[in-house]
Amino acid sequence: MMRELFKTVGFGWAVRVLAFVMLTGLLTSLAVLKPHEGSKKHAPFFAARYLRDIPFTLFILCKCPY
Repeated sequence: MMRELFKTVGFGWAVRVLAFVMLTGLLTSLAVLKPHEGSKKHAPFFAARYLRDIPFTLFILCKCPY
């Protein structure tokens, strides 16, 4: 679709058309979908129990920059 639009209307309008298509999909999903009515309890921001899992802790430590 974008390749054909580049040829016919140019880059600027092709990007605008793509944005309108994405906006239409977003608005359709917002109109159709309902919010989840499950539990309202939120998880804690930080739980120390996750650090007891050694492979997870090593993975996090290896991903931290020096």
